[in-house]
Amino acid sequence: MYKEKLVVYFDILGFKELVNNKLDDPQYIHEILTFLHGISSSSYKADSIAFSDSIIHLIDLKSGFDSSQQTFNEYLNVIISDISSVQMNMLLNYKILIRGAIAKGNIFYDQDKNILFGDGLINAYLLESKHAVFPRIIIDESIEFNLNDDLEWMDLTKDNDGNVYVDFIKWAVKLKEEKSILSKLKLIVEDELEKLEITKHRSIYNKYYWLLNKINEKEQENLTGN
Repeated sequence: MYKEKLVVYFDILGFKELVNNKLDDPQYIHEILTFLHGISSSSYKADSIAFSDSIIHLIDLKSGFDSSQQTFNEYLNVIISDISSVQMNMLLNYKILIRGAIAKGNIFYDQDKNILFGDGLINAYLLESKHAVFPRIIIDESIEFNLNDDLEWMDLTKDNDGNVYVDFIKWAVKLKEEKSILSKLKLIVEDELEKLEITKHRSIYNKYYWLLNKINEKEQENLTGN
């Protein structure tokens, strides 16, 4: 039977180049894919499936969410915090960007036979492939209508195109010494941009440039105290 789930869909940007550059070291790819499984915690149950450059997390909605103790948005923000940690550490440790989507919908998952389908998965895939574009995890409208004024305290931001996305920079500066973490992220992104300028890989360049703008915006917010 179908079960209503939150579907978190990750896509590794530049995965083809990563595999080609590490053909003699499949264990390195395995390490990265294993790391991307790590959003499950004691606060919720998640089934994770990895294939090629995509990782799918199926997270319980009803059994994992006790409305008497926390709101849906509080439950969602725990998941978002784990996603933010994955995004930041992928960049810091591997210099890898990920993008994706979070959707809510029906899922049929037969773990024994490795069969997975449902409108929740379709929606998450379409959001990631058609609308995410940049290294961001965007939120489907099926979830967004619950957010209301909670964007202020949640680790989410509404982008210029209207999409709400997981803001791992916002999350990072709340947990770490702001100047230090922003400087580290900025150095990595600027270094990658310099390399990409040489290779003329414009598509990936634009994604790193988007991220650099977000880091600069956060730095400016800190300076002005907003």
